[in-house]
Amino acid sequence: MSELPDKGRIEHIGYIQSVSYSAPNTPPRLTAVVVDQLAAATGRQRTVAHVKLLFMGQKQVPGIKPGVKIKYAGMVAPVDQVPSIFNPRYLIVPVSHGL
Repeated sequence: MSELPDKGRIEHIGYIQSVSYSAPNTPPRLTAVVVDQLAAATGRQRTVAHVKLLFMGQKQVPGIKPGVKIKYAGMVAPVDQVPSIFNPRYLIVPVSHGL
């Protein structure tokens, strides 16, 4: 995430840390916060670099939920000083479990 430009087209892979939804009586929007690595299940969480994916006009987006590995692309722009991408292209990346 540290290599993301302030503005411009990007393609990156990360993990969805959290998902939030718009309030009732507001236009639909789903926001997913993506980080390079998920925090460990135990221990204190610290501030990590992240990007917000904003799905405008969507109450839900297939496959977008916490813990999912995602490859995403779009135009990044700062929104409230946070790198954000509106309506990104995305692909859910299968996670291999070493069996």
